[in-house]
Amino acid sequence: MNPLRDASHDVDHEHGQMFVAKLSRRGAIGAFAAIGLGLLVACGDDDDSSSGTSSPNTTGSPATTTPTTTAATTQATTAATTATSAAAAAGEYLDFPEETNGPFPADGSNDNGSGELANVLTDARIVRSDVTANLDGSDQQPGIPMTLTMMLGSGDAPLAGAAVYIWHCSRDGHYSVYNGGMNGGDYSGATWFRGVQVTDASGVVNFQTVFPGRYSGRATHIHFEVYEDDTYSNLLLTSQIGFEDDDADAVYATDANYASSLRNPTYNAQDMVFSDGDGSQITDLGDSASASIGTGLQATVAIAV
Repeated sequence: MNPLRDASHDVDHEHGQMFVAKLSRRGAIGAFAAIGLGLLVACGDDDDSSSGTSSPNTTGSPATTTPTTTAATTQATTAATTATSAAAAAGEYLDFPEETNGPFPADGSNDNGSGELANVLTDARIVRSDVTANLDGSDQQPGIPMTLTMMLGSGDAPLAGAAVYIWHCSRDGHYSVYNGGMNGGDYSGATWFRGVQVTDASGVVNFQTVFPGRYSGRATHIHFEVYEDDTYSNLLLTSQIGFEDDDADAVYATDANYASSLRNPTYNAQDMVFSDGDGSQITDLGDSASASIGTGLQATVAIAV
């Protein structure tokens, strides 16, 4: 990817069988295969939008699964972390390219569209693993549940104590915190699908979210920033996580509430961030993406910082 793409070109509007999202494009895939996982399916809304495009409209009932922590979820997350740890131990941290944070970062770098600074990092409640509701716990968002496991490394060693901030759009393609036509309306009072976790001694963080939506102009993706620590004073990496096109289509096809995502098939080859063909950012959800949604999706990545 090209470092720090111009934000004007990166206008993000940003149940049965289970499966695990495997690292793609490296031998790390082998680590997952060796574990033999067949786990989770997740759903969610992504957080990017394209200039001059409208946010997706969703049809059908809004009743979808709310992510919850169950024994199966805990087991799946533990297994995914073990697999990622094995990959990292083998030197399989992937080099994610530097990317723009897009128009909806809420990290203090711009305003919210209503003349106010957008910065959720000043709120202590942003440190949370479940990002599916507002910071006060209200307005739980629907979607296909997904656990996102991220393992960070520096050199060949886990990176402990780093603060990882993620954000993405809703099932319908809207971002919280922001107001304006680019975002499809006024969501400045919302804070869903944003959260921070600090890496443990193994360099691992876990987030409970939903599989992001997709809209015209952007492929399915999740934004993230990595800071040296939770003072947020030293930004180490800004990048994005993508998903295999076939996996995204298969997940969207399982829930009528994602119909707008199927109607807006922007794939990685056309995406302004992923179209350069660098596969390091693209996460593979495995061979069971077409299965009906069960406990939730599991997406796992190991990232060099």
